[in-house]
Amino acid sequence: MSESDWLAKEKMVRNKKIVVFCLLSIIGMALSAACASLAHIGPPALYLFVLAGGLATAAFALWFPEWFAATAAHGFISFLSPNQGLAATEATYSHIQAIAARGDTAGALKEYENVIAAEPAAIEARIQAAELYATSRTDVVRAAALYNEVRRIDGVSAARDLYASQRLIDLYDGPLRQPSKSLTELRRIIDRHQGSREADFARSTLAKRRGEQSRAGAQ
Repeated sequence: MSESDWLAKEKMVRNKKIVVFCLLSIIGMALSAACASLAHIGPPALYLFVLAGGLATAAFALWFPEWFAATAAHGFISFLSPNQGLAATEATYSHIQAIAARGDTAGALKEYENVIAAEPAAIEARIQAAELYATSRTDVVRAAALYNEVRRIDGVSAARDLYASQRLIDLYDGPLRQPSKSLTELRRIIDRHQGSREADFARSTLAKRRGEQSRAGAQ
């Protein structure tokens, strides 16, 4: 699966959740209208009652985003599309991203580590955790370890394998200061992704670095 395919799949899942969110609001309004009818509430109070029901349902989904994403969306999507399980989708962990967005890096990393410990094949959780470890400079060694774990997971896509290798090169050339390991990663990209644009770029980069090392040795 290419990177564009992976992004398209994630967008599709996100759009489904938006549809479910709208359906929940409509259901809340319908239930409010039914209750108002039983209580013989007429306009304009009826309109306010129905609006309040829709807003309350929407507020509930926003107030409990983790429950909504993990339970409500999954349940309704399964009902609307019973065959969706035939094609596995990767969780987005938007509730953990929200924790990080609030500035609670430690809390977000703890949540990611809980997912990682419970799910040996959680590719996206490892990638997101590695990104957060690296960008926050909390633990770049742990970030590198997670990228390596991603590549050892059975069934990892070529796109995610390649992405993990590229991020490892960034870490080895940057904060980890282990340029020799980045050369190993370049060779790995050439071997595992033959014929790709990234492999051609890795090949030229490797040749350039070898030339630089030869000139440095001659001096």
